[in-house]
Amino acid sequence: MKKITLLLLSLVMVVGLVFVSFGEVQAAGDYSISLSDILWENDPVPNGVEVPKTNGAGYYKITKVTSSKKKVVKIEKVSFDGGTVYYAYAKKPGTSVIKVTFKNDSGKKQTIKKEIKVKKYPKPIKRLKVNGKSVKLSKNKYMFNKKFSGTKVRVKITPKSGWVITTVYGHYYDKKWNMKNANINATQIKKGSAIRFPKKYQSMDIFMTLNNKKTGDSLEYGVNFSRK
Repeated sequence: MKKITLLLLSLVMVVGLVFVSFGEVQAAGDYSISLSDILWENDPVPNGVEVPKTNGAGYYKITKVTSSKKKVVKIEKVSFDGGTVYYAYAKKPGTSVIKVTFKNDSGKKQTIKKEIKVKKYPKPIKRLKVNGKSVKLSKNKYMFNKKFSGTKVRVKITPKSGWVITTVYGHYYDKKWNMKNANINATQIKKGSAIRFPKKYQSMDIFMTLNNKKTGDSLEYGVNFSRK
């Protein structure tokens, strides 16, 4: 459990913008909150709350994050990698206003806000096969974790009608949790083609972005492999 938690936190810290970039940000002057305006009910993957610097070089130091409706969006403060990070967890359908206090370019504290809508998870995947075997999606709605000792993995996703796979990305992790990007594309996932998982890595994740052509909804599904 500790390893999975560290992996999720590492993913948010390194590729946080990928997870939260589907909605437009609500700005106060030149400042904005980098958090999707739509979250999915009970999604276990942390949604990083960040305020990008106006010059594009990193993020401002956040001192406080609150949610107007904690039963809809829960905020968690976590010490990580020598600093403090904040995560938003979607708990149940509804709307909540997220307020973020940070130190701006002048070094003064400033508070901005953004309205977040939590929606019921739409279950966009019709069929998921991992290494040729079907996965029960009722027990793995948001992510699938598997122990694996081989050097090649196969992940095949068949979306439900109206949903399409738009982007795919992945990472390798060594024993010290150093991360390296994996060369993966959407065609491999659609066909279930072989994907390399070199022995020198202890863990590998693959994330697929699925979009609904009619509603415009967008979400991610993840598959994680770890050594036995």
